[in-house]
Amino acid sequence: MARAFDLISAEYKVTDQYILDLPIRRVRQMQAAIFQRMYLRDRMRRSEISWAVRMVSQIIAIANTETSKEGVNELAQIANTFDMDDPPSPPSRDDQPSPATANNGEPKQGSFEKFMTMFGGAMG
Repeated sequence: MARAFDLISAEYKVTDQYILDLPIRRVRQMQAAIFQRMYLRDRMRRSEISWAVRMVSQIIAIANTETSKEGVNELAQIANTFDMDDPPSPPSRDDQPSPATANNGEPKQGSFEKFMTMFGGAMG
């Protein structure tokens, strides 16, 4: 929960008391929205860097090498393949076990899931 508080406080500039007053599902929704926004921001930045590296590499390759008899500049072709436009997909919450279930998939003693079973809540 400390990471969620830090993330939400940093993004929305709200107090801990404000976050404590929110239902847990709203905290998780806010966390997911922030992660999505961070992923899209990072993807845009990677795309801009990729474009810039590709352009500079092509200019250097064209300026410093000769074209072969077939009209092909091998360095320019290699420079054209530089790509950060297709980064890996964002991590899914299902792909990352929570600290409470990191060992064997079962909640540890004292976890939130274990606590909820005391009140008839489903485990897992």
